Amino acid sequence: MKIKNNYQAVVFGLTLAITAPTDAQAAKVINMVESMSWSLTQSQLNRAKKEAVKNAEAEGTLPKREAKGMHTTKGKSIWRLL
Repeated sequence: MKIKNNYQAVVFGLTLAITAPTDAQAAKVINMVESMSWSLTQSQLNRAKKEAVKNAEAEGTLPKREAKGMHTTKGKSIWRLL
């Protein structure tokens, strides 16, 4: 996948964060996503989050949900952006 803009980069980064095998890896990606997401509107960011979850579901790698809006990897919450 060739990333052409910040929106696509945020979607890709969020997808990586959701599917990261460890919390440390997810945290690294989240930090990068936060630095790219400043240029997105709130609407675009919300759409990117939904798209990332759909991507992870399509890959069959979406971790178990603890509660609405919370995703886990290795048992810990990883999403500060959600």
